[in-house]
Amino acid sequence: MRIAVIIPSRDRLESLSRCLDSIARAIEVAKQHGAMAHAISTIVVDDHSQDEFTPTLARRFPGLEIVKVVGAGPGAARNTGLRHIEADLYLLTDSDCVVAEDWCLRAIEWHAGRRAPMGQGVPWLYQCTQNRRLGSHEETLYRHMFSHYIDSGRTRMIDPRCLMLSGEYFDTRSRSVFAASIPDASAEDRSVIGTLIAQGLQIDWCPDIRVFHEDPIDEQVLWRQKYRHGSGRLYVWPRTPELQFLIERYFVSPLSVGMDPDYVVPAHLAFLLGYRDSCRRHASDTRSEWWDDFLDRLDASVATARRWMVPVQQALKSSDLIAAREPQLARAAGGSREASTP
Repeated sequence: MRIAVIIPSRDRLESLSRCLDSIARAIEVAKQHGAMAHAISTIVVDDHSQDEFTPTLARRFPGLEIVKVVGAGPGAARNTGLRHIEADLYLLTDSDCVVAEDWCLRAIEWHAGRRAPMGQGVPWLYQCTQNRRLGSHEETLYRHMFSHYIDSGRTRMIDPRCLMLSGEYFDTRSRSVFAASIPDASAEDRSVIGTLIAQGLQIDWCPDIRVFHEDPIDEQVLWRQKYRHGSGRLYVWPRTPELQFLIERYFVSPLSVGMDPDYVVPAHLAFLLGYRDSCRRHASDTRSEWWDDFLDRLDASVATARRWMVPVQQALKSSDLIAAREPQLARAAGGSREASTP
């Protein structure tokens, strides 16, 4: 069986090196368990990195296959990788992840007994090497949020940090799986899931197939990450969701299972501030007027929420997280947006 591991990367040489080392270990473990007959290739898709990226990577990992992205953004990078090589099984992860030692082995086992042409592994596990507390909080939050999409061994969400596709997927479908017009890494996968499900795609839920994402370094870095993720929701939500849905989904629901409000509230305020600012920059005025009403309703539901506004906004003010990619975002916002599950 031919197996292709695809990793998009824009710079990130150090984290990518850790990722590649973990994949090499996972391949070795698979071979130790009798997977010698499988040909496993690893492909890095250079997503418009600095000039020194490819030659430096090639020196560090002789023989590694490196291809240049066709298009813009991580969705286009993954599509490029999928088109680049023929395989029976494709494994996708990101350059800021390390994979579990049994990642390849478990993926091969999934492929042998699969019920669907796509399998979603666990993408929320954190390395807990930089900030154990924040990593643990983020893993718990992601676990809770992702659980909303899982039902009877299937999932209605994809996260390409830990995603498997059988080659049979492409018997009837294009290799342009991901949104190639969205430059935001936090939106390009979620922007297509509604369309895939509407086309009848089923996705196996594979909790034994695991990757470990990098930890947030500190709260301010975390809030900036959440802000960036929230800005991508402009491409996922055809319209602003009902305010009560936002309050229930991002605040009441995680708090109801015992999560720390001093983690959940500022993280999701930063997330929704990103969405609000993206709307203000690129969408109609009427899509940006929900914020004040939302804060009033949120304050009535979560009494301590408003006190987090000042420190979160101060953290975001120190870096303009949208302006650097303004031209790309503007082009993407003007394009078509596929339906998605919020």
